[in-house]
Amino acid sequence: NKDRFHEDHFHKNSVHKDSLNIVADENASATTAPPALHMMSLFLVCRSDTITPPDWSMGVARWLDFDSKNPEIEWQVLGHQLVACGLRLEGRETRSRHFVPAFILGRDERLQTTGTLIVPTSYFQTDDRVIMRINSKQTPLRLGQRLLITDEFSQYEVVQL
Repeated sequence: NKDRFHEDHFHKNSVHKDSLNIVADENASATTAPPALHMMSLFLVCRSDTITPPDWSMGVARWLDFDSKNPEIEWQVLGHQLVACGLRLEGRETRSRHFVPAFILGRDERLQTTGTLIVPTSYFQTDDRVIMRINSKQTPLRLGQRLLITDEFSQYEVVQL
């Protein structure tokens, strides 16, 4: 139904501003601070209510309000089934042929999405023929329509060859 679709795609929550860029280890001492969250930031969310293995989702921050007493964030879930992979151009392109880190997001009926790839923005273009590598397995693919572009990443539909 339409309300469920909206709930799965966009979330709006109040958050404590200080909790957005602190990472702590088991001893509760700060170790590494990731960059502060900003509009169109890509992020991962782990749902702790699941048993092994951890259940991860990927999203993008669509709207932030840190000016009020109760800061708010609205985000869009891009996918629930994540696999880290390497991606490079196929053939003898003049552009780089090195593998770059990427994520493949599986098809999701709840989100009404097809399989997509999240890649660094400056490396790839629509209709590029690429090789996806997961462990030692390599799969030829073609990048379909670009669904989302930011300064940090692009999201493409995937066409299997």
